[in-house]
Amino acid sequence: MSAEMNWDDVRVFLALARNQRLNAAAASINLDPTTVMRRLSRLNAALGVRLFDHEGSGYVLTDQGQQLLAHAEAVETGIFGMLEQVPREGPMSGAIRVSVDEGFGSWVVARKLPQFQELYPNIDIDLVTTTGFLDPSKREVDVAIHVQRPETGRLAMRRLTDFAIRLYASREYLTTHPPIRSRGDLQEHPFIGFIPDMLQTQELNFFDEIAPDLAPTRRSASINAQYTMTVSGLGIGVLPAFIADRDSRLLPILPDEILIKRSFWFMVAEDMREVARFRAFGKWLDQIIKASLPLLSGERVHRDVDNVSAAPFPGNWFRPE
Repeated sequence: MSAEMNWDDVRVFLALARNQRLNAAAASINLDPTTVMRRLSRLNAALGVRLFDHEGSGYVLTDQGQQLLAHAEAVETGIFGMLEQVPREGPMSGAIRVSVDEGFGSWVVARKLPQFQELYPNIDIDLVTTTGFLDPSKREVDVAIHVQRPETGRLAMRRLTDFAIRLYASREYLTTHPPIRSRGDLQEHPFIGFIPDMLQTQELNFFDEIAPDLAPTRRSASINAQYTMTVSGLGIGVLPAFIADRDSRLLPILPDEILIKRSFWFMVAEDMREVARFRAFGKWLDQIIKASLPLLSGERVHRDVDNVSAAPFPGNWFRPE
């Protein structure tokens, strides 16, 4: 080793190992790409090894890089754990970066966040809405709420809630298009849905469960855009009940026959599961979900679900499946 190793350089190494692309790594730690490469070069020199190979798809760890990754993540975990154990004066504080599916984030979580901020004014929330998965175990976010349960990763997770999905159309659309009395009639209508080659999880591919050979022809990567397209009368939308049942302009199609169920999963890094502010956020989510169950379950109960009080409560947040 030709020089003393700097922890800031190791942090840069971790960012590139997790993102594999230079610009993404630089953005994740608020540095410019030139600085990332300069610090990586300094770390290579300090260790006397080459940590990455630059290939067409990005930066790939060498054998020496894989060895350093295991040690660096262990050190990182120890540092985070130590910081979380340091006693704080005053009320709970800190930041939580939450990745959440766009529809649930916009229509349930964001609408209730003022209540959480009233309870915990010193906790800052970053709400990242996406159809993809950002991994808490890779420190991409602190908390992930996603429609698909990951098969890999050092994650503590639990099923947050089930939710219902149905077919919907606007009242205007239904009065100007052929009637729908059975699944067979659906073939005569245009459907609104996700862009297939942009889907990042098959949990959002609903059409195989509705009817054979059915596919959307009016498409968007955004569930909020799909909702707006459905309201505007562009076609039949496949929407979560917690979005569509709020809007009296929309009516369900074959509601007794077609009901799709999915689940949201709540995840944090395994070594971060006892962090107080993450636990508080999880408990608060449990309460707002309990208040919103009629909409989530598709019972079509039209009522104001945006003024429900929530308060922290104790208990084990990770219920066994």
